[in-house]
Amino acid sequence: MPTDSSNSATSDSQKPSDEPKADSPSSAESSTTSNEPIISDNQTTSNDPTTSDSPNSTDKPSTENTNNEQATAETTDKQEVAKEDRKEEVVEEPKVEHQEQPQTETEKQPPREEENPQTEENSQAEEDPQADELPKVEEQPEAEEKAEEEKESQSSEIQTAPETQTNSNEIPINNEPTNNEPTNNEISSNNDPTNNITHNDNSSGENINQENNETGKENSFEDSPSFNQDLTTTTPENNNLSAGNSDDNKNTDTENNVSGNNSVENNDVTLNLNNNSESTTPENNPSTQSNSSINPVDNQPWAKPEVEKLDKNNYENTQQQSKFTNKIGIVDMDYNATEDLGRAFKFSNGQSRIIYNAGLDRRVKGHSKSHGTMAAGVIDLKNKNATIYAYSAENQGSSTMSATNLHYEEPYNRGVRIFNNSYGNNPHKDSVKNRGWESLASLPLYVKLAEMAEKDSIFVWASGNEGKDKINGRSEYATVEGHVPVIRDGARKGWIVVTSVNSHNNGLTEYASKIGDRAKNWGIAAPGEWYLFDGKVRTEGTSFATPVVTAAVANVWEKFDWMDHHLVTQTILSTANKLNSSAVTEEPNERVGWGILNQDRALNGPARFDTKLLTNDNKTHVVAKLDYKHHTDRTKYTWSNNIQGDAGFKKQGTGTLYFTGSNSYSGNTVIENGTLVIGNELKQSTVEIQSQGTLLTKNLNNSQTEVKIVKNVDNKGSLEVYGKGLIIEGNYTTSNNARTVIDIDKSKLKVNGTVNLQGSYIVADVENINEVVQREPQTKTIIESPNAIKNYNENYKISDQANPYIDLKEIKLNNENKEIIATYKRNDTEFVLNAANESSLKNVYTARSLDLILDSASDSGNTNRNLRSTALSFINAKPQAVASAVDSLSGEIYPAVHQVALNSIKTLNRQIAKQQFSNIQDIKSYHIYTQLATQSLKLYQNDNFGFADLKNSADSQLVGIDKQFNAFTFGMGLQRVHQKLSPLSNKDQQVGKVDLKQHSFALYGKYDWNKWYYLSQISFTDIKGKLDRTLLLPNGTQIIKADLKLQNYSFYNETGLNLQYEKLRFNPYVALHINRLKQDSINEKEDLALSIDKYHKTHYGYELGLRLNQSLSEKFNINLDISYLYNKNNMDNIVSGKYIISNTETKLYGMRLPRYEFKTSLGMGYYLTKNLNIYANIAYYRLWNNPMKSYYKEGNIGAKYYF
Repeated sequence: MPTDSSNSATSDSQKPSDEPKADSPSSAESSTTSNEPIISDNQTTSNDPTTSDSPNSTDKPSTENTNNEQATAETTDKQEVAKEDRKEEVVEEPKVEHQEQPQTETEKQPPREEENPQTEENSQAEEDPQADELPKVEEQPEAEEKAEEEKESQSSEIQTAPETQTNSNEIPINNEPTNNEPTNNEISSNNDPTNNITHNDNSSGENINQENNETGKENSFEDSPSFNQDLTTTTPENNNLSAGNSDDNKNTDTENNVSGNNSVENNDVTLNLNNNSESTTPENNPSTQSNSSINPVDNQPWAKPEVEKLDKNNYENTQQQSKFTNKIGIVDMDYNATEDLGRAFKFSNGQSRIIYNAGLDRRVKGHSKSHGTMAAGVIDLKNKNATIYAYSAENQGSSTMSATNLHYEEPYNRGVRIFNNSYGNNPHKDSVKNRGWESLASLPLYVKLAEMAEKDSIFVWASGNEGKDKINGRSEYATVEGHVPVIRDGARKGWIVVTSVNSHNNGLTEYASKIGDRAKNWGIAAPGEWYLFDGKVRTEGTSFATPVVTAAVANVWEKFDWMDHHLVTQTILSTANKLNSSAVTEEPNERVGWGILNQDRALNGPARFDTKLLTNDNKTHVVAKLDYKHHTDRTKYTWSNNIQGDAGFKKQGTGTLYFTGSNSYSGNTVIENGTLVIGNELKQSTVEIQSQGTLLTKNLNNSQTEVKIVKNVDNKGSLEVYGKGLIIEGNYTTSNNARTVIDIDKSKLKVNGTVNLQGSYIVADVENINEVVQREPQTKTIIESPNAIKNYNENYKISDQANPYIDLKEIKLNNENKEIIATYKRNDTEFVLNAANESSLKNVYTARSLDLILDSASDSGNTNRNLRSTALSFINAKPQAVASAVDSLSGEIYPAVHQVALNSIKTLNRQIAKQQFSNIQDIKSYHIYTQLATQSLKLYQNDNFGFADLKNSADSQLVGIDKQFNAFTFGMGLQRVHQKLSPLSNKDQQVGKVDLKQHSFALYGKYDWNKWYYLSQISFTDIKGKLDRTLLLPNGTQIIKADLKLQNYSFYNETGLNLQYEKLRFNPYVALHINRLKQDSINEKEDLALSIDKYHKTHYGYELGLRLNQSLSEKFNINLDISYLYNKNNMDNIVSGKYIISNTETKLYGMRLPRYEFKTSLGMGYYLTKNLNIYANIAYYRLWNNPMKSYYKEGNIGAKYYF
């Protein structure tokens, strides 16, 4: 390669010279054999060069050498041509004054916290002397004797609280929404707050009052239900119920359950569905009888601990800014401009990833073998995501290059913070001896680059290819550029010098210069021989080892984009391999610096905290400043290497950093701010937690192993213990305002030294639960020491992010003050629903059944893995996910099927009766008719039951024939109906959908006597259908499919008058509807599927109506129908069943059946011939039973033939 007249530079393709070169102080800058940069005597410095896209002047280096004087350097490489081819604000729970509630004499039970959706109303009723008192339960005669015996037994064991005593745990319900983040089916670690909710420890039943008691009022029209439902909770002696009712209590005939006294037993709860609120005592509720296999629940009231906001510093208000720009700069000779390099320098989407000479007026003129092309090609090979900013500094017509300030300022202004520099000068040993590295490296350009390196940039330099120059000493050290940190110690934060290692990783290549003794603390080695561009070009030299390290810097910084440049540099150097070994480096040497690059290890974070990698402004601690950022990829914030070294560590910033290695660095660990997670062990470091800092311990490698800290822990902030726990071999000391957070369900803090809590407090938290907690109180040791624990004043709180299923009683000293134990139990699911503001009565009923399933799963003798897994998925889910799951478990679609089936059958009765009205005065004996109809039904129940609104569409075909025999008429009809029932809103699709097909056969007879008539009709309807519903379980979605089979026997009786005035005929009538609806048992298939009991119930309805028909001509008439129907007997729509997974019995509640039905119909008829009449009708139905409302529209057309 040609040599410049004033500079002799050797390309990487040339052999390093063995000839000594003149290098005297007087001629070093001008001699043709000089290898040092040439700076002209008239060099000046200019500040503030600007470009169109430059940042603020404070963020860019000042410009030097405005006259564009050049620092000329020799390219240090050789090349050969190959022969072949990345939230809640949680509001704290307000403190409440605990008051105890007086007990009624009826209950005579130990006081216990109670809760229901009307707690505030009930509290007001207790305080207001004029408020109505709840009536006492009228016990059934057969239970009176047994009740008295049990009361006497209770009175001998339990002392009744004075009437003036109030319930210390009464907490008013706050119906304002909480800051829960609604995530459907989302399984998490229960980070939702439990503030503003009412605690419910009562696993007993509650009476839901909706409708006036109809006992003795079977013919009354004054029992229209009230809009207000009162929920009265009673406390049984034993809240631990068996998984299902006994055989004696089991009743699959729903008619028997609802007739007479309109109450329904629901396992552990008796529900009174009338307006008269009645308390239910354990004596008359068989389902609350003691189960000898389960220990009694401790019903004593628990004072609720203060809620502690776990994220006390509100880190969400700070946001981490990425320090990585994903841009790499390269300053080299020239780059390819002529050849097609295939996929090189392209992103995965095909767009170019290299930009040439941005901001400079220079074009590239090189080819695939140009030095810059090959250096950039190695970066392209080893890094796939960064944009490459390539700058040409080649001296035209020579093998030398001259870099200036502009070659660095332009890319810096465009966001580049990583610079590859595959050039440099290896000085003669006499120059080093006479002038020293400080003098050699003090050129203005290097001073400016050193400032940039200290501030925020990383410069990677080639060590040089003078490995064979043994005589002049240039093989013993890196280039002048590699030694720049000797003039500015802070430059070490972003300075790396690279030599080339051989293919066996056991030594340098013969041409590579050593790093040298002065530069070894920022040196490293990497391979320099590569095949590029589909094997067309081969590289060799330290020039091509350098971009390997540059690419690794970019890869590491891309992963840990929150790290500053100094941490990235330390990570690259501290993770190197020893020479001829895969072991991690321990110290640097003059040959390869810290060792051979190991990018895979570097992507796991630093491997050493070493004072040799620190600078003068901080000589003792590695500092990591990490601010909070919401993320889902924890690996970006995890250092998993086994960190060694003599330095300490400081955690700054509000974010969370994870250590998962076995760390043995000897300096102390200081947590100034944010959270440091120790996920394995600290062997030699003492820990200081400052007031704004948090140390969280949880073994992230083995959940069955404790985290271990060998030395002392001094806590002035927050120590949080999770997982299996924490062992401190030294002492544990806190300040008086510090806190110790412990997962009371799984974790233990064991201190083998001394424990001095100095009046600080403990926060109980519960993360994920591994075993289903029982509803009986249980205790667990959470702190223990062989020495007496000092200065614990039993000051404790509960975390706002604790699992809402956990109910904490106390945390106290035990065992001669050598232990601290926590007492807790499982909350009812109703408490969790309150936390999600989803405590509708429908969900409350379902939640009580779910609690029985959880009870079964918590039984140590239960070996059903599916049951345990399902139960744990509920307990560990966020409240909103539990609420969604409970809502989908309700099975409310099943009772709704009964309503739409009954509506269709009553419509059939009315249609046949109307056919008979049209036969009046007809002299023909036979009548054949057919009719097509379509119906649309919408069902609403706007109350706190929480039922989903439903819609039903139906299409029907009716054919019939009848014959008159004087005053008698006999006939029969056949009807086919296709119905589709589904939720009205898309958000309720989990409720399910039903496709029903029903076929009816009817026989009827009519007797006319003067103006009076009597019509009687019997029919049989067979209904078959398919039901699909969705379970939105916390551990996944399940699709439930079931086959439905129903039958109905209908008896319809009608009597009335047929009157006529001129051409107006009118027909007042009264009718009786009797329908006996039966449903076969149903067995669903999935884990939490239902087994539905057989259902049969008789429904009675009384109808009063008027039909009018006005003839407008011989062929045309119009008609009007008006009717009012009153449905007698219990309107509560309930189906009995059980959950297959645990054999737990339950009740499925649906919208109430309509008490009242109003119909109006308008139609017209036209005689096409004397014997053929066609007609059409539209009808509107309003069905209601407050708060249930339904709207039903029908349209039909038909034809009738007389003969």
